[in-house]
Amino acid sequence: MIEGKRGGWYPPLFQVSIKSSIIGYLNPPIMELPISSKVKIIEKKHTNGNISLKGKLTNGNEEGYWIEYHQNGKVKSEGLYVNGEKSGVWMEYYNDGKLSKRCSYVDGKMEGVREEYHPKGYLSMRMNHHNSELEGETISYHPDQSVDYIGNYRNGSREGVWEGFYTFGGKSFTYHYENDLEEGLQINYRLSGCPGYM
Repeated sequence: MIEGKRGGWYPPLFQVSIKSSIIGYLNPPIMELPISSKVKIIEKKHTNGNISLKGKLTNGNEEGYWIEYHQNGKVKSEGLYVNGEKSGVWMEYYNDGKLSKRCSYVDGKMEGVREEYHPKGYLSMRMNHHNSELEGETISYHPDQSVDYIGNYRNGSREGVWEGFYTFGGKSFTYHYENDLEEGLQINYRLSGCPGYM
């Protein structure tokens, strides 16, 4: 100090303005979240003591990764929330841990392909959604993964030709729909392949 004033050379990091002090530089102000931005950790339990649900709330809305459990501790469902709405891929499981359903969400609404699985592990159904309504092709599968039936939805209603098939490949039915109502000739096929009209 020279006559009460700092003198000599100081490292660049300490060459602060008159409005700042060295102490202020070394101890910058703490950034605090707005009062309205409150995070609450959620953890619920089953009656047997095992965790049933885990996640967090931000400003009262579900946010981030959430996971739900069966009573035996196996995961029941898991996925992300954004601003209280489901987002991205969500998975659901049977209580033995096998996958039961996989679907995608945009702004809390089902969007795109949804797949459902039989408890034995094979794919049983593949369908499409738009704004949580069935839209486009839907396919059901036999245990050997051959097609059980196939058809289309429009705005949540069956539309056009739907066809069913036996496990050996023969056709089992041909139905026609318009706005979810049967329209025109509906045909069921015998195992021999001969049609039996409805």
